[in-house]
Amino acid sequence: MEQTHTKWGFKDGSEWSKPLPVQAECEGVLNSGEMVGMSGMVILPCGSGKTRVAVEQAVQCSTVLFLSYEMSGVAQFVSALKEHTNIPHKFINTFNGSTKDRPNSLFCFLSTHYSMLTAVSSKSGDSRRILDFVNETHWDLVVCDECHHCPSNCYKEIIEDLKSHSTRILGITATPIRKLSKGLETQLESASSEERAMVMEDVFDFIGPVLFSKSWKEMDEKKFIAKLTFFEVQTEMDSKTQLAYESTTGNTRAYVGNLPTTKMEAIWNLTRMHMLRDQVGIVFCDHVWQTTEIAAMLGQGWFTLRGASDDKEEANASDVATSIEARMAIKDRINKDDPTVHGIVATRVADAALDIHSKRFCYAISVDASSSESTNAQRAGRIIRNNPNWEVQKQANYYDLVTPGTQDEEASEQRRRFVESEACATPHTSR
Repeated sequence: MEQTHTKWGFKDGSEWSKPLPVQAECEGVLNSGEMVGMSGMVILPCGSGKTRVAVEQAVQCSTVLFLSYEMSGVAQFVSALKEHTNIPHKFINTFNGSTKDRPNSLFCFLSTHYSMLTAVSSKSGDSRRILDFVNETHWDLVVCDECHHCPSNCYKEIIEDLKSHSTRILGITATPIRKLSKGLETQLESASSEERAMVMEDVFDFIGPVLFSKSWKEMDEKKFIAKLTFFEVQTEMDSKTQLAYESTTGNTRAYVGNLPTTKMEAIWNLTRMHMLRDQVGIVFCDHVWQTTEIAAMLGQGWFTLRGASDDKEEANASDVATSIEARMAIKDRINKDDPTVHGIVATRVADAALDIHSKRFCYAISVDASSSESTNAQRAGRIIRNNPNWEVQKQANYYDLVTPGTQDEEASEQRRRFVESEACATPHTSR
């Protein structure tokens, strides 16, 4: 790829002006020999700085399209470009539901969501004009963030179309093999690493081969990420909750099993223990009602991160962040070590694209024990960012709350296999 603008790069004084060791190794591979300008994927664990790798490739170009799976990812690329590079802000554009910057045809760094490029007929006039620009522009580089989502039919079609008028497609992910069909995932459970690699190569052929990869174990051993300890915390139901669980069906039964009083007690005890150590954490939930109950229990200093809510009164509360801007503001307060912030209670909006690098941010509690390895890897990845300038490797804890006899337990074995094979750790079980 021709380096058109050598004056574009990372700002002097930016914390990104000097790459972390794994970033330097990755960028050295991507910028040398036959790899230059080659389409393909970069696979690095959550917390290793994949965004910087993508931006380093982008500053060598004139036209770059950033595609994100999460809306917060769209904002994160824009923020990274403006904060860490010397690209003029007028060339950095956002295309989402609320912001539709008019792109420049000569120099353009456009950040958008995969879904913004679908269902063209339902788009507004402004959206259609930007879509026409996307489809008519020759892109030097298309960055596909969280590219494990790309094999879905609608996204794959988008990528294949973009590839016809792009010099290069670069996919970045932490968990490529895990967004496969249930049948294929089951088939691969006992497969060798070589067999899994062959399947992945076939599934992601439309993007390209793996250009650079580091496993979680390798990153941990070299202290590039935090030392992560997994705890499986079994929260058995008391007799009254057990009776209520057995007496109900459907969603009501699931709700009773999802958050028994013993889980609430475990969350309280774990958060209080870490607060006494002046540590900040995140509680992950799958449902809005859980975030409401847990945040109310934890009290002042705990902030709720979730998507837009129909409950305007609650959504406008100072401790409930529903917009991307509000969620990013909470993230920034933690990164600045604001002592009034004790933690976050979040729905799946915080599973990815939440770049918190504070040393104090060091534990996560998963209320809903998903069987998805991708979800668990993403959630663990929020707390494992490490800084080589720290005197000692950061220590992080991940607490997986499991209620025996419920759907939590049904998925626990899959999570255990993930921890043992990927994270170089054996879960500690407690009751």
